[in-house]
Amino acid sequence: MIPLPLLGTTLLLGALPPLFLGARALRRHRPLRATLWLGPGTLLALSGILALLLAGQIQLYQRLTHERPVAELQVWELAPRRYRVLLDDGQHLRLFTLHGDQWRLDAQVLVWRGPARLLGLEARYRLDRLSGRYRDPRLEAHAPRSIHPLNPTATLPAWLRLPLEKLPWADTRYGSSAYMDLEDGARYRIHLSPTGLIARRLD
Repeated sequence: MIPLPLLGTTLLLGALPPLFLGARALRRHRPLRATLWLGPGTLLALSGILALLLAGQIQLYQRLTHERPVAELQVWELAPRRYRVLLDDGQHLRLFTLHGDQWRLDAQVLVWRGPARLLGLEARYRLDRLSGRYRDPRLEAHAPRSIHPLNPTATLPAWLRLPLEKLPWADTRYGSSAYMDLEDGARYRIHLSPTGLIARRLD
């Protein structure tokens, strides 16, 4: 099983000799020989770049092999239907303000098949957003909303955001969410299992 970063680097290094020989043939006005070298070299280089881009996207996901805790929330009430929430995802501590009666945490789960599994790619997850919600649908439509993105790819240029779920070796990418009441002083732990997010109150 070859890790994608190593595969991408190997392909790029392998592309250097034919690209160099192709460029030298061009300088010597030998177009046929240049084509014979530049064709494979370009293919290797593009394959290496694609492998590194894919590795970078997958790195944004965490491994998911069984039910595991992915985040903890602590809640403080600031005013009616307005709360301060501390989110601990194991890597960062972040404070957010939520409006509503409940909090909601969304995640994306990516499942692989076939050649991707042979490369050692296991199911992965990525926390997507934290938001507040109202029990009353009328308030949901008109009251103040609060949605906080947690997805780092939102800051990437569009050409770097690979549609991973459309790759032939990606089985599926699906969304999962969990929500519970916003209550002053409450603490919650969110687990992610192969079937989706599960929220439990700690206190």
